[in-house]
Amino acid sequence: MIPEYRVWDKADKKFNQVNDIRFYGDYGRRHFVINVQREYSNDFLTSRQATLCRYTGLKDKNKKKIFEYDIVRAKYNGSFVGIVVFFEGCFMILSKNNIDKKQAPYITIREWCDRNGKTIEIIGNTFKDKKWVEKIGNPQEMKKWLKL
Repeated sequence: MIPEYRVWDKADKKFNQVNDIRFYGDYGRRHFVINVQREYSNDFLTSRQATLCRYTGLKDKNKKKIFEYDIVRAKYNGSFVGIVVFFEGCFMILSKNNIDKKQAPYITIREWCDRNGKTIEIIGNTFKDKKWVEKIGNPQEMKKWLKL
């Protein structure tokens, strides 16, 4: 699978198409520059200006691509809402239960789909849907205790 990304532009508050990513490292710091497709031209964003979101390789029940930082509803014997995060080399659904107990997710998003069929539905993302972030938790805070 060829890696696929989308980028959240923090200034414009919208997603842009990624044309190219260049990673740099100097003096122990790593950063990237993203060439994005704007409405009428290309532009460059740095890692401070944007958040890069990786495609999981999976689609939800409505055939929409699932990306990192999407908010999803997973159904099986009830339902729960969680945020898709990349943790220890896998995409996982981090739910409020995980956050309250400060425990890592125990099942990957791919395992969930394999076991339960296409029962995942994208209901938003952490950048646009702040009401869900307030209910579930802030992914930036999660990264501190997950050590992402």
